[in-house]
Amino acid sequence: MTSFPFLSAARRWRAAAGAGFALLAWLSGCVVAQVGASRALDAPAAAVACAPAELPYALPGPVLTAPQLAADTLLRRHFTAPTLAAANRYGLAPALHQLVAAPLGSLARLSARQRVGEQLAALALLVGSTTAELDCEEERADQVADYLLDQAARRIRRYTLLAIVLGALGTVVTGGLALLEVRKSIYRPVGIAFGLAGAALGLLSLYAPDARISYAHRRNALANIGLVDLGPVTTQPRTLAAPVWAYLTAPAGATGALSRREALLHRWQTTGELGARSSADRQRLLHLLFGRGGTYAASELQMRANFYDQLESSVALLKQELTQLAAQVAALP
Repeated sequence: MTSFPFLSAARRWRAAAGAGFALLAWLSGCVVAQVGASRALDAPAAAVACAPAELPYALPGPVLTAPQLAADTLLRRHFTAPTLAAANRYGLAPALHQLVAAPLGSLARLSARQRVGEQLAALALLVGSTTAELDCEEERADQVADYLLDQAARRIRRYTLLAIVLGALGTVVTGGLALLEVRKSIYRPVGIAFGLAGAALGLLSLYAPDARISYAHRRNALANIGLVDLGPVTTQPRTLAAPVWAYLTAPAGATGALSRREALLHRWQTTGELGARSSADRQRLLHLLFGRGGTYAASELQMRANFYDQLESSVALLKQELTQLAAQVAALP
């Protein structure tokens, strides 16, 4: 039987081209699987919370009205106006009045001084407990953000490795086809296909969608700061203790100045992480950060950690007022 060499050569060309495209399809399938997996990450650590074993206690005593405080000349004689206003915010005014009203050297004065000291110590411990919880929430968000960033770095390394393999494989396949003296019209499309696949992998490493994770925070201190956007302030927040909440909502400095809570929220919405975003994106982030949880990207978790860090710093400054009050109590005869 007469043989036709060009037929066997054509079969070899088709087989080589088919193998090249099959390998390319397999690698593309691997990439698609990696992208799909990166969009559905989950971590058990996201369910961990930093809540204390018990809810914080209330104020140690009643808060006097402005006329009541102004009428108490005994307190105004022994304490400066800012220190007295701070003591009244934290419910310490009744105990301080008993202290300065008790006769010098009496057992009642000693007992009242001990009571004031115990209340100041309890407030200091409460501030330390609150800042510890805020720091825990900050570290928790940072930890999960680091997990997502590590997954993104691994994904980029995979894409880079696949792009290198595709480039080398394309060179080998097209070179082999050229050695077999395959027509350029056949092996050139194979080389182009490998080049396009490598370019696609490079683009995926740069523009791949961010991995997201489910992150719950039913006890959310940031919700107390963002209540102005999520609804009116109608009840005492359960997350922050009453003395801490009184400190954050009191005017900072002169009368009419913004409270520390308002200053934090204003800074976040204008010059901070939310300031450069569109109105719709800002509202989405406000409900995500100040709500009860949702699906976060790494950058949003880092933003949440940054907010907690700023809130923790603001709460820690309460110790300055307690230190001033303790110094004036210690100076009493």
